[in-house]
Amino acid sequence: MDYFEFKEIKKSDPRIAELFKLRYKVYVDEWGFERAEDHPLGIETDGFDLCAQHLAAIRRETDTIIGTARLIRCSAQGFPIEKNMQIDRLIPQEMRELTCEISRLAVSKDYRRRAGDNALYDGKIFTGSSPRLTEDERRSGENDIVLGLIRKMCECSGREGLIYWYVGMARGLNILLKRKGLHFEPVGPEVDYHGPRRPYFGRIDEIVKNNAELLNVYQQALAHRAGVELPTKVPVAV
Repeated sequence: MDYFEFKEIKKSDPRIAELFKLRYKVYVDEWGFERAEDHPLGIETDGFDLCAQHLAAIRRETDTIIGTARLIRCSAQGFPIEKNMQIDRLIPQEMRELTCEISRLAVSKDYRRRAGDNALYDGKIFTGSSPRLTEDERRSGENDIVLGLIRKMCECSGREGLIYWYVGMARGLNILLKRKGLHFEPVGPEVDYHGPRRPYFGRIDEIVKNNAELLNVYQQALAHRAGVELPTKVPVAV
């Protein structure tokens, strides 16, 4: 049984406010990454939200948004990662146009108690589980909320013809994603921004090439954009 669904929330959708409220709860109330006085309406949002695709993880049983992330496209504003971190390589403009930044990955506190999800923020590997979840949900797999959001990122990126990902993340999250076959190349040192974070940049197909499911989702979306039919199963790149 699938306990969660993952979908894009359009900026015109009334539920977009739920995403911003969840971000406020995580980034302001729980972790103090953002200042409450900068977000007086109880929602966490900024100018980059206007040029971003917003993704949601929804618990089917309650129709509750319990996770979110955004994909920020190249614009005149640049990328937030370049404003907040040190990037050691120059990304040519032609590559920037095919790049999106993974940003504001947030999971509700109740669901971060699932194995490993606190590594999103504090860089540590947590192995507990939440008593608020059913036994079946606890058995449904390590970090499937985060991986479900990444699966949706692959789909959206391929659909939009995007080739590269930018992301800043905690060391613990990088370790967990490596276990799932995702390999991100660092492009700068670790800095203190929303906790210790390091910037990464790379081709999406190279990042996910050791995860057959994610590679398949991405390549299928690219092929659909180009009007090409691919086999259902796509072999992992060597």
